[in-house]
Amino acid sequence: MVNADHYSRPYCDNLRRIWYLNRNRDQSADAHVEAVARAGNYWLLKDLIAQCDLLPATAWQAAMRLIGRRILWADWHAVINLQSRVQFAG
Repeated sequence: MVNADHYSRPYCDNLRRIWYLNRNRDQSADAHVEAVARAGNYWLLKDLIAQCDLLPATAWQAAMRLIGRRILWADWHAVINLQSRVQFAG
């Protein structure tokens, strides 16, 4: 059990959404988004998603899982959405 009182509301929301998305993994989508993130040129999460050859919802879910695994970097203390700044962490 974890006491969430020490985390900000956006951090808890991000943690909950990423935990939920990790319950339904799609390894091929995750690998595709990771490959695009390594080779692509983007600033915002929506720019990364636009470069993927996947449905936008599938690409967003994969990107959120990659953020959760620390493959992509995003500010966890702000709500992670399409307007969020992301970058490849590797």
